[in-house]
Amino acid sequence: MFSLKNKIFKIFNKHAPDTFFVMHGNVECCVFTINDSFSEILKCEIFNIKHTPIEISDCKSLFKWINKRLIPANRIQYDRIISNYLNVYDNLTKLILDSYALSLSDAYWIKPYEDDNTWETINYYKNDFDLTLLDMYLDSTISSEYKPIAKSPSNNIDGISPKAWTIENNDRILIKRGKTDVYNEVIVSNILDEFGFNHAKYWFDLYNEKPVCKCKNFTSDEVEFIPASEIAKIYNNKKEDILWYMNFIDTKVKEGYNKISNMLLIDFVLGNEDRHWGNFGILRNINTLEFVDTAPIFDNGNALWISGFFNPVVKSKTTLGYNYNLKDLINKGYYSSKWEKALDIILTKESKFETKEEIEKQYNGAVQNLKYIFN
Repeated sequence: MFSLKNKIFKIFNKHAPDTFFVMHGNVECCVFTINDSFSEILKCEIFNIKHTPIEISDCKSLFKWINKRLIPANRIQYDRIISNYLNVYDNLTKLILDSYALSLSDAYWIKPYEDDNTWETINYYKNDFDLTLLDMYLDSTISSEYKPIAKSPSNNIDGISPKAWTIENNDRILIKRGKTDVYNEVIVSNILDEFGFNHAKYWFDLYNEKPVCKCKNFTSDEVEFIPASEIAKIYNNKKEDILWYMNFIDTKVKEGYNKISNMLLIDFVLGNEDRHWGNFGILRNINTLEFVDTAPIFDNGNALWISGFFNPVVKSKTTLGYNYNLKDLINKGYYSSKWEKALDIILTKESKFETKEEIEKQYNGAVQNLKYIFN
């Protein structure tokens, strides 16, 4: 580290408080300096291209990558959450840097130049984080005068629905608040349990008397989640093509092709309208960069025909599972006997699951359809 700091001194001509490292675990990926208003990166240099995020190529792209490590602008209650933070910070980039840009999805973080932390002392997998932010992220009634603490992975969760991380029995637990989607997550989780599919296990709970679902984190301080969109950027010149992806993953992960095929079949049978390139992917060892496995199936809240009935055999949706209808996939070489069986399924419109009987009917029908395909 001494020699690296000497090199940095030569690059920037000073040991400045505005100098930071982009870290991957304990690997220094790159170094940068930022201006006093935290609005522009002045200089940057990449030290380790293999560990550096694919999006980072220059100062402009680095600044964009940093600012993506915050909840997305389409998050429900985004304006209220950000206004709370602006009670403390006059700049969102400063907020991200102050929180080390940590998440519970990957091993990237941002380290101030003179900071002595290591991955072992800073990561949220093994170290506690602030839990007072739960109300801010999950309860829309919180005061606009609230002044939050930045040290939490809840600052860096993707998705529209209200979400937050907590700790229960030393497990990192994701809480998701919503309406029908909360129940759908649990119903689909129970269905996937019956078939033994690798998936994130969801259960139902209440938070401030409002329905939520919860699931344990499926990453760790040694294994991170890389979304399929990043795989396409790195290995397929940014082209998102599901057939290419399935064949590519099959060369990296045991049964990779079949695992992705099964995920798409499950989406078809259960009417999941929201499979996109950010909510499936692979698990990667943060030290060796080797692929460990496909990520478990997760984010099924928009399944079970949440926005109304459609027939995915003949009608295309904009999300991943319905970019092609089933016949087109088979014609393009995406063939298996399971897909032929899927063509036989006639989907019928169901209710909005307002009674126990309606939920049981939908559950049993979905299970029977999956049994027909997978048995």
